[in-house]
Amino acid sequence: GKKTESGLDSNFNDVSLLLHMDGTNGSTDFVDSSTNTFSLTAESGAQISTTQVKYGTAAGYFDGSSVLKAPTGQSALSLGTGDFTVEFWVRPSGGGDQFQQLVSWRGPAGAGDATNHGSISWERDLSRATWYTNTRILNSTTNSVPVDTWTHVAMVRSGTALSFYINGNFNATVNIGSQSYEYNTYGITFGSLPNIQESLIGYLDDVRITKGVARYTGS
Repeated sequence: GKKTESGLDSNFNDVSLLLHMDGTNGSTDFVDSSTNTFSLTAESGAQISTTQVKYGTAAGYFDGSSVLKAPTGQSALSLGTGDFTVEFWVRPSGGGDQFQQLVSWRGPAGAGDATNHGSISWERDLSRATWYTNTRILNSTTNSVPVDTWTHVAMVRSGTALSFYINGNFNATVNIGSQSYEYNTYGITFGSLPNIQESLIGYLDDVRITKGVARYTGS
C-alpha cells in the first residue's frame, strides 16, 4: 500500500503516476497507486491479465488494438523543463505493427499539438528500442528488448540530457536543451497512440513516472 511504498521510496511524493497493474484477470480497472490516484481509461481491449506477471499479481495486457489513457490537463503529468524519470517493465509478444508505442506524450500521427507542446515517446521498433523526442530520435545501441522476456526500460532527464537505460545499463543519450514537455490535448497513452495506431502486442507492468527527479544518472 501507499504507506509501505512511501517508506521504501524516498521520492514517493514526487511520483506522478504509479501503475502496478494488479487486479482481477480481465478487469479494465487500472489503479494509480501514486498520491494523485488518477483515473485511467482502458479502451478497445486493454485489460489486467494474470497470464504474465513481473511483480505483484498481474500485468497490463495490450492486444494490438488497445490503449490505456491517463487523464488530460493534469499538471502532475506535465514534465515541463525539469528532471524526470519514466520507467516500466515490458514483455512484448511477436507480431503486430513494426512500430509499437509503449508510453507516449504524443498526439495521433501528424498532430501539430504534439510538436508544439514537446512530444516524447518510447516505442518498440522490431527488436530495437527507440526514443522519440520531438524531431530527435534516440536509437538504442543494441537489440535490447526481446520478445517474450521481461525488460526494464527507463528514460531519465537530467538537466539538458535525456538518457535511456535497459535493465539498469546506460544505453544512449541526447541533448534536448531547454525543451519543455507539457501535457498536450491527448494526455499520456500506454500501449498505443490515442487513435489506436502503432499498438503494442504484449504486456506492461509497474509503470512509474517521477517528476522533478532524475533517479538514475549512470548504469
